[in-house]
Parts: sequence; C-alpha cells; structure tokens
Amino acid sequence: MSLYRIANLLVDIEYKYKDFSGRYVQYAAEEDGTPAFKVLATDKEIEELRRKAPNLDIDSCEYLILGSNFYEHLLDHDGMMLHSSAVALDGEAYVFSASPGVGKSTHTQLWQEYFGKERTFIVNDDKPAIRFVDGKAYAYGTPFSGKFDISENVGVPIKAISFIYQSPDNKIEPMPQSKAIASILNQTIRPANINGMDKVLNAIEKIVATVPVYSLGCNISHDAVKLSYSVMSGKKII
Repeated sequence: MSLYRIANLLVDIEYKYKDFSGRYVQYAAEEDGTPAFKVLATDKEIEELRRKAPNLDIDSCEYLILGSNFYEHLLDHDGMMLHSSAVALDGEAYVFSASPGVGKSTHTQLWQEYFGKERTFIVNDDKPAIRFVDGKAYAYGTPFSGKFDISENVGVPIKAISFIYQSPDNKIEPMPQSKAIASILNQTIRPANINGMDKVLNAIEKIVATVPVYSLGCNISHDAVKLSYSVMSGKKII
C-alpha cells in the first residue's frame, strides 16, 4: 500500500509504470492510517484507453486513468475537479477556467509576473481539486497537473472563479448562476452513471452558492491582471 495525502485526504494509489512516479513524491504521506479510498488502473481500463487513443503510451494511459478515478472518488468527499489554473496570492486562491488553448495558464503566469513569485504561486495548473472544508471551498494541488506538472501540495481558500475568453479589450462581469453551473459542468468530469452525475451537480451547486463566479474577457497583458484582481478581490491596486 502506497499512501499519499492529496486534498487533505489519505489516499492509496497503486501504479505499475514509472514515467509519472515523480509527480507523486511531494504528496507522499508522512503518516500511516486507513485511506479514504484507493485508486488504481486495471489492465482492462488501460487497454480500452489505448484502443481509443493509440497515440498514448501505456504510462500515460495509466496516469490519466488514475487521475480520473481519483476525481470520481473525490465526489464522495465534498470535492470535485475543475479544469483550470489556480493561482494563490496572499493566502487566497483565484481560479481561472477555460477550454485548452484559450490562455488560462498564460493569465496565471502574468499574475506571477505582476505580483512577483514571492507573493504568488500556482496551486495547480490544470486540474486543481476543489474541496469544501468547514463549509469553505479550497483549491488543492494534486499530482494530476497537466503536461508541465505545475502543482503544490497545499490547500488555499478560494476567493473567486473566472471563466476566461479571449478579447482585445479587458472586461469582467459576474456570471449568472445558471450560466456558472453550465460552465463548471463543461470543465469537469462527467461520470457515466446517474448517481455520479448527481454528485457532480450537487458539488457544482454548492460552489456557485458560496464562491463568486465571473466571466473574464482578456488579452495577454498586466492590465488584464489588474482588472481581474481588483474585481475578484474587491481591492484596488494602488
């Protein structure tokens, strides 16, 4: 049994292949105990994924399945995954979601440029876990962190979430709750069974009821950072 502490949960992860083993190192548990759940990728699951995506090697298939299984189990522990880049600034997390290629990672990198890396860090650059602890939503790093593996084994309270779209002019506005639900659903896992989907929808409803959600049109500039920060944080940049 290999124990890891991820999203403040003790998890048993069983893997056979080594290419991604380094991603788990910072999450290795320092204590023994009964895991909240176990994740593994069966040979059948790996072979099925390889048939669907023949360009993926066996290590990548196992890694992707482990991540998917982890996030499905997370639904039973007051949490879910949001495909996004989460940046922490002064102890609060700002989560930026979008489809691949839109620029969420570019935007959070601009936050680090503008505010400085002594004040900011990336919690997870691809698939942070969002989990409620004592009624408050936190963004957690996980080993499932995209091709560049940018992640920290921390949990940071979420200040706000923004869905990014490309725009020559910078603009941000609150997102209506119905649109926020649909946007989050479009950027998370969708279990094949009804029970799993019910859990996803319940988690999303809890997020939009407690975390401000915005729509952010932005270009690649520090002006976009200043606007998004000032609105999402409620603080003026002097």
